[in-house]
This record gives sequence, structure tokens and C-alpha cells, in this order.
Amino acid sequence: MIPPDVRSRLFDPFQHGAGSGSVGLGLFIVRQIVEGHEGEIEVRSNATEGTTFTLRLPRRPARDREGPLLDGPAIEAGPPS
Repeated sequence: MIPPDVRSRLFDPFQHGAGSGSVGLGLFIVRQIVEGHEGEIEVRSNATEGTTFTLRLPRRPARDREGPLLDGPAIEAGPPS
């Protein structure tokens, strides 16, 4: 179970569990990606059921959405020229 005081800052950068050995950016990055797709992320945690993360993303295709990710120039990946 994740205590409520920890849950409230779980998605903040550099937050991690004691002894996890991580930098504490994973859930922060996940939240940024989910919100960038106009979605939501939720965490529920209790002693009986454990911890559940729920992600909700819109069903409409990205080409139907407006916003800075779609209006900008295309980005091509490849070796530098």
C-alpha cells in the first residue's frame, strides 16, 4: 500500500520509494506523456487490494486532434547529415 501522503506527490519529479535505487523520474515521465495525449492517470492503493494505476487515453485518432504536436513541422529521425 502506498500511504496517502506519498501518493499525493507520487508523480512529482525525483520522488521514489526508499531503497528503490531509481532516480524518481519514471512516473513523472509517464504523467507527462499521458497528459500530452490529453489523457488521465490515476492511482488507487489500499491494504486489501494493493496498488492499481489506471491510464485513460482518448480513442480518437491523433490526426483528428488539434494542438502543437500536430501543427508543427515533421520531425525525421536518422543519422546527422
